[in-house]
Amino acid sequence: MSESGDSQSSEGDNHHPQYYFSDGSAIFQLCPDGQPGLLYKLHASVLGFRSAIFKTVFSLPRGPNVHPDIRSEGASDSNPIKLPWTLNQHDFDHLLCYIYWGPTMHPKTDDFLISVLKLSTFFQIQDGIAHAVQEFELKGRGFDPALQFELARRYRIDHWIEPAFHRLMEIPLTDLDMPLMDQMGHPGFFWLVKTKAEVEKHRKQFTFDTPTIVNDPGCDTPAVCGLVWSREWNTDVPKIVHHPDVQTSLVDLLNSLRDTEITGLCDACRKRTVSWIWGTGYATVEGDLVDKAVATLMALQTDEPIRAALSKNAIRFTSAPPSPSSSTPPI
Repeated sequence: MSESGDSQSSEGDNHHPQYYFSDGSAIFQLCPDGQPGLLYKLHASVLGFRSAIFKTVFSLPRGPNVHPDIRSEGASDSNPIKLPWTLNQHDFDHLLCYIYWGPTMHPKTDDFLISVLKLSTFFQIQDGIAHAVQEFELKGRGFDPALQFELARRYRIDHWIEPAFHRLMEIPLTDLDMPLMDQMGHPGFFWLVKTKAEVEKHRKQFTFDTPTIVNDPGCDTPAVCGLVWSREWNTDVPKIVHHPDVQTSLVDLLNSLRDTEITGLCDACRKRTVSWIWGTGYATVEGDLVDKAVATLMALQTDEPIRAALSKNAIRFTSAPPSPSSSTPPI
């Protein structure tokens, strides 16, 4: 493929400096905000192979019965294929960089990957979607959870909802702000705030109610073990659970209590009591609350409430008894 360095003549001042190929077969024009913009001369075979949308565009009938303007659309600068006005040069150039140049030439920036994901979704370029998803996931914890949630809901990357929400739960309630609400959308932000409030309430209740020690039958000092357990729970446990800087889950707390020796408390009584607390299910409630929120958001993500409502209406419609015949003649 050769670039049209010689195409930059006085007649081609509006040619894109990089993506107006002299051997291209289809001319496109960006029209941001409805204003004529840069011209691109691209390869129909390349675009049609990668994009379901472009494949459809290039397969439209162009026989003698078609209007001449439509038949010749994309064949010259004077009659280019006009791209949707919502597309901008920034995103479109990024998409073409992805399509035309190898992976080593692709920037790994969030900005580039967002453009590829956005327009690959728009033009139905499956390998572009897969590439952006893979590159974002390779960032690990460097992938901002607010951005992950936003992209998940905008471009239907359903499996990103859960990990993004879990990480957003790590943000202190006081740090939630309007930009985050804009990224998450109202339903996502509502469930984040609601779940954080419910988790915090449960954690306070969990540490406020001191569980009675469950002494081991072989313990020689059950009263002492009871006093030490009560002191440990009322002094150290709240400091761990409600630490302002270090977030410790109730599951991690119980694991720590089970595995840590406490002076004056026999191992048998400690482990027996921790096992009893495990059995109550109190330690896993905060995880259950998060799972409930994720399930609700996933249902919204996959349109389950809408499909359920449509199905309910369809059943009601098909099962409705026939209307009584009217004596009034039809109009």
